[in-house]
Amino acid sequence: MALFGEKYDERVRVLSMGDFSTELCGGTHASRTGDIGLFRIISESGTAAGVRRIEAVTGEGAIATVHADSDRLSEVAHLLKGDSNNLADKVRSVLERTRQLEKELQQLKEQAAAQESANLSSKAIDVNGVKLLVSELSRC
Repeated sequence: MALFGEKYDERVRVLSMGDFSTELCGGTHASRTGDIGLFRIISESGTAAGVRRIEAVTGEGAIATVHADSDRLSEVAHLLKGDSNNLADKVRSVLERTRQLEKELQQLKEQAAAQESANLSSKAIDVNGVKLLVSELSRC
């Protein structure tokens, strides 16, 4: 039996699965699976080597998470001027366009820096045979 630092109420169930596993459980239990209704996993993680933990909601709580996710999906689709059927394509397109714009911006910054450098070098003055240039540069 593994406790994993969990906190339990005064009463706790002991669940056994044959001779494979015996665990403490402070969770809610149903008499039959049909009582549960919709079952939705909301997170999954590893608690120890070879041991996985899931957290789920059931019944009306699961339905509420489905509605909330659907609302968020609709909002994102609206922002991307698409629908939930082509949302992945829209996101890919936006990401690709962002990469292109970032690349163009970097090229423009480099061109501006090269132009500023050329402008500055033409302003250098000769002081006793030494080229002297004093300038304050702005940050890009």
